[in-house]
Amino acid sequence: MNSQVSIIIPNYNCLQYLDTCINSIYQQKNVQFEIIIVDDGSTDGSIDYLQQLAAEKNEVRIFCQQRKGVVAARNLAITQANSDYLAFLDADDYWSADKLASQLAFHLKHPDCVLSFTDYMHFNEQNEDIIGCFDYWPEFKCNKESKDFQLLENPISQMITTNIVGTSSVMVKRTGIVDVGGFDNKLSSAPI
Repeated sequence: MNSQVSIIIPNYNCLQYLDTCINSIYQQKNVQFEIIIVDDGSTDGSIDYLQQLAAEKNEVRIFCQQRKGVVAARNLAITQANSDYLAFLDADDYWSADKLASQLAFHLKHPDCVLSFTDYMHFNEQNEDIIGCFDYWPEFKCNKESKDFQLLENPISQMITTNIVGTSSVMVKRTGIVDVGGFDNKLSSAPI
């Protein structure tokens, strides 16, 4: 099966969240995908869960590394991806059911678009919504009333002045992220 999107999941001790994360992927419709999970030296039983998942699901591939961090985990997964598009999902996050198909459709309609991202919700430990990221940053300029993807005016400027891009909301052309050398290994978080 040829996948349209490679879903990249770094995992470190997120066993309690993995079921919700993985289930949110399998709720996605009308997109062929592969799932690449890089375990970063978990000690909470995540590996057992992931190995069982890979045994049951053909689209799941597992890689392991010893505590190199989330940036190295994502970069390893990028080297293993087979799809033209990559979507990132942290092991303690999950997607809404229509996220992947909508985002892929936007990319296919706008082939010059290298990277897209969505709004995402901050929530507390009781799973109660706190605030959406786009609303948190009033400096971020887009049509917040629209649920459709939009091309931004001055996207680089907006991304630099706000912390608007959540890694788990990103879809990127594989060639684009490979061309810039992946995630910067000198940084401990997500920046490209």
